Amino acid sequence: MKRKLYRILSLALAVLISACIVGCVDTSTTNGTTDNSQATTDSTNGNNQLTTDSQQTTEDKTTVKEKTEYEVISNTCKLGVNSIGTVWIEGIVVVENTGTTNLYLKSGKFDIEDSEGHLVATEDYISVYPTVIAPGEKAIYYGSFSLDNGDVNAEYKIVPNISADKAKVPIERLAVSDFSISEDKYGYIKAIGRVENTTEEEQSLYTVATIMYDANENVIGVMYTYPDKLAPGAKTSFEMSNMVNYNKISFSDIARYEVIAYTYQLQF
Repeated sequence: MKRKLYRILSLALAVLISACIVGCVDTSTTNGTTDNSQATTDSTNGNNQLTTDSQQTTEDKTTVKEKTEYEVISNTCKLGVNSIGTVWIEGIVVVENTGTTNLYLKSGKFDIEDSEGHLVATEDYISVYPTVIAPGEKAIYYGSFSLDNGDVNAEYKIVPNISADKAKVPIERLAVSDFSISEDKYGYIKAIGRVENTTEEEQSLYTVATIMYDANENVIGVMYTYPDKLAPGAKTSFEMSNMVNYNKISFSDIARYEVIAYTYQLQF
């Protein structure tokens, strides 16, 4: 009798162990992936919700590491001569954030090469507009400087030196209103508008930049200004011109423009 009872108890225990093996899921893995194509039981919420492989793949994508990447999408070098015969170079380099995280762009450097690739000049502290950009956004490195012993009829190329890091500072833009752009009686481009401090802190160092494009979406010019100090919520007017640029552009060449006002941010 005892032997028969032992067999019955052993059989019942085997059934319980088998049931536990079928119904329990190992949740020790953190990536939510499995080695087969069967649906598995998600026991993390206690609802026995089934998760398919396609759903797990979607969840896995959220754990991909952030990428800090950029691409130089255009590089323009223009030559001009001032009233005393000095050759000036205007360099416009457009950078796009092709990564998955905000980029902080430091001031750059332009190396100037001749048609044979020889270095003829270098220029440091090339400004970038703006300094912090989100994925998919563009920034413009712009510089205008004289070229000693330059030949206005020669061919030169700009080789940009760019430093970009993952942004530790936020994207901080100010509001621009009442903006208009026109051509003055001397043929220079002029822009006026108002900027508002939409932050909670006083802004004493900030930039308003106008980026001008032609019909082919090429950047053909940059104007900028540094308006007066602004208290939180305050507005001030500003004016800018391309009069300082030796490579004048025609007002008719401007197909569209962008106006960006942003605070001065340092990242270490």
